[in-house]
Amino acid sequence: MNPKDMKNDQPLNHKICENQGDETESSPFLGERVEDGFQAIFDKASFPFGSSSVGLIVTESDGTIISFNKTVQDLFGICIDEYRNTNVSDLYADPRDRKHLMEMLSASKTIRDFEVRIKHKNGTFRDVLANIDYVDLNDKHVLLTSIYDITQYKQRAQETDSGYQTLFKSVPVGITVTDFQGRIFVSNNAIKELLGYNVNDLDDMSIREFYYAPADRKQLIDLTRKFGSVRDFETKFRHKNGTLVTVLINTDTIEFNDQKDMLLTSIRDISNLTQVKDDLIRERDFSNAILNIAATLIVVLDHKGVITRFNRSAERISGYTTDQVIGTYLWENNFFDPVITREQIDKLLSDAHPKAYETVVASSSGERHFVSWTFAAMRNKEGHIEYIISTGIDVTERHQAEDELQKANQKLAAWVEDLQARTEEMNQINELGEQLQSCQTAAEACAISARYIKRICPDSQGALYMINSSRDLAEAIEIWGESAATQKVFTPMNCWAIRRGRQHLVDEQHPGLLCGHTTGPECGQYLCVPLSVNGEAIGILHLNNTECRQEYKRASYTEHKVQVVTMIAEHIALAVSNLTLKETLRQQSIRDALTGLFNRRYMEETLERELKRAQREDTPIALIMFDIDHFKAFNDQSGHDAGDALLRELGVYLQKDTRGGDIVCRYGGEEFLAVLPGANAEDARQRAEQIRRDVSELLVYHLGKALPKCTISLGVSAYPEHGQASETLLKAADSALYRAKNEGRNMVMVANTAC
Repeated sequence: MNPKDMKNDQPLNHKICENQGDETESSPFLGERVEDGFQAIFDKASFPFGSSSVGLIVTESDGTIISFNKTVQDLFGICIDEYRNTNVSDLYADPRDRKHLMEMLSASKTIRDFEVRIKHKNGTFRDVLANIDYVDLNDKHVLLTSIYDITQYKQRAQETDSGYQTLFKSVPVGITVTDFQGRIFVSNNAIKELLGYNVNDLDDMSIREFYYAPADRKQLIDLTRKFGSVRDFETKFRHKNGTLVTVLINTDTIEFNDQKDMLLTSIRDISNLTQVKDDLIRERDFSNAILNIAATLIVVLDHKGVITRFNRSAERISGYTTDQVIGTYLWENNFFDPVITREQIDKLLSDAHPKAYETVVASSSGERHFVSWTFAAMRNKEGHIEYIISTGIDVTERHQAEDELQKANQKLAAWVEDLQARTEEMNQINELGEQLQSCQTAAEACAISARYIKRICPDSQGALYMINSSRDLAEAIEIWGESAATQKVFTPMNCWAIRRGRQHLVDEQHPGLLCGHTTGPECGQYLCVPLSVNGEAIGILHLNNTECRQEYKRASYTEHKVQVVTMIAEHIALAVSNLTLKETLRQQSIRDALTGLFNRRYMEETLERELKRAQREDTPIALIMFDIDHFKAFNDQSGHDAGDALLRELGVYLQKDTRGGDIVCRYGGEEFLAVLPGANAEDARQRAEQIRRDVSELLVYHLGKALPKCTISLGVSAYPEHGQASETLLKAADSALYRAKNEGRNMVMVANTAC
């Protein structure tokens, strides 16, 4: 190596990674069994741990500090001379964490990614991830603790709880201690993770087996023998699965375990950086290719006026090659007629450079081309011009083509205007879609849809219909316009759109029969679009323009407008269908399928909410729990179908004859529960008596026959006298119910007052 390539007596890189990180980048744990020599490694200035963002502490089993690296000094604000032979527990914010760590270590012999808080010498606190392994040091069993500062990641609210751990694990730097022949004495977990090996794989391996190119290993050894250390040596390692990993290697010659001339190696994965470099090269080549195939002339000047880019179109027009032009000053070339002056060039390179400029380019063969130039400036951080990018268009035939160009511009302007109108329509439709997604009911969806339809079709009147569940009526949910010219309610088959299963347009250009629900003149325009989901019509969107003047009829429902209205109808149909399905599923999730009453889960959620409200507002709340007397015998005598019929009719009665704020649910089997907000125990008792009397007179028919009448037993509890919590109130009501059963059934019992 040439001595000129040396700096501060250190060898320069052999293969430098262009986007290499700083040597102080995070290093991983040693983690495996490591032999003697840690103190020598700590003291080795060129070893990455010396300035790593991973702190390393070696302690005895009882926590007595043997040594730690500079990262620990910086993290705690302490020095080794003050803290050697002190206990590591002094560094913990909570000394109990040390005890917890030791208990975990005793069980598993290793600790990985334990989050703990430590204290700085100045009294502040830091959050770290700690990893602990048992290792051998000078024939002594000691602890090697690796800590990584995660305070900044903990403070970022947008990071997930595991974000800092993922980051910590994703920056491995492999560490090995070998002899110059490649025999491995020490290797950390990161080197195994980097190359895909496990602990046993490395026992009989040589580090030479990692290298894809054996010559690279030889060159690295030669450089290390010559200079004592090597920095940022780039090579490729072979992963266990056969893939190649680009790495950056640092080496140092150390004394390890009383053996001289040992090789300490740090290995960092730079595959991503190499990929970025390759991508940049491809991007540069791609950009050059684009410049060369561009039909326009492209000339790039630096801030001094030197030509740095000259594409093939510029070569073709000027007659000069890129090799002749690149690196020369603009004023040195006779491109222009008349010759461009130095003042014009200075203005071009100034902050007041012209945005456009037209000139005549004189080629080397004497041909003259009118070129219209456009200039764009690339500025540096200070805001001054760094480069001028000049793009030129050959406009020699411009004068002959001005008329055609003007016509083309007019046509283009019309297209742009139409495109803007269509873009605005699409924006409105997109907004409608977003609004519909926020709706909670079909009525809200119809109201919002009507507003957007009036925006998109401002000259139209119309209505939005929904077909009822019986499918015999279409009812207007929304109507707009001074004269809607359509009925509010009609039979769906009166609409041709429903009959045809597609939009139905009637005007002078589209003759056809008017729908039976229209009430306007025949000379108007009428458009009906079915709201269909999976082939089934759920509604109708009707629009009309009853103005018979020619300009109105021509401007209203074009083919494009019909497509737009059809898209709106599809949005509405999908939204209403989803809301209907959502409401159906919601009812199914909170209702009992047989009785139609609320289910137990809904009751429990509601009871908790109502109980908190009663506690907050200091109001009573009562429970009535009841079930059908001798229901099993009823099923045995009349059959389970008859039992279901009885339960069903009982559910109908309870839904019909309860207050609007009361919650009645099927608690299970033949057992029911009513929650009465605002009712005290006496109110609930009276209500329970009314229910008992009504049920005893309830007449139920099954298969054309009247079923035997039934009776019920009821138990009443109330807040606050019978309990403060829902479980207590339910238990009190249940106990009262069983007392009613035990004392003869067909009666109401109030719970005993809580002690």
